Amino acid sequence: MNTAGLGRGPANSTPLTPLAFLPRTAAIHPGRTAVVHGDRRFTYAELHARARRLASALAARGVGEGDTVSVVLPNVPAMLEAHHGVPMLGAVLNRVEFGKNRYYYARYYGSAYGTYYQAAHS
Repeated sequence: MNTAGLGRGPANSTPLTPLAFLPRTAAIHPGRTAVVHGDRRFTYAELHARARRLASALAARGVGEGDTVSVVLPNVPAMLEAHHGVPMLGAVLNRVEFGKNRYYYARYYGSAYGTYYQAAHS
């Protein structure tokens, strides 16, 4: 490939960051499958919309830039949506890993200060 005379510019050197990945992919490949979880399938456009809805719901509850959002989720589509939706607000995602021992979680994290929201996420 001949690259002589090509300086760096937006067309050839734009970094693909985690925050830019989903909107870009949803715009370029909206109908392609992004998530497969059992019998459930989401396209990139659907995943992007779901992440935006999560960000909107969190913002409506006062979550914003610099806040930390902790989630206790297994590897399900809602976790992927959180990985995209929370940073859309400028907030930080903290995934609390509890493994199989929920009693450990309750004992060590049950007294942590924060606002608790339980989402019925489908």
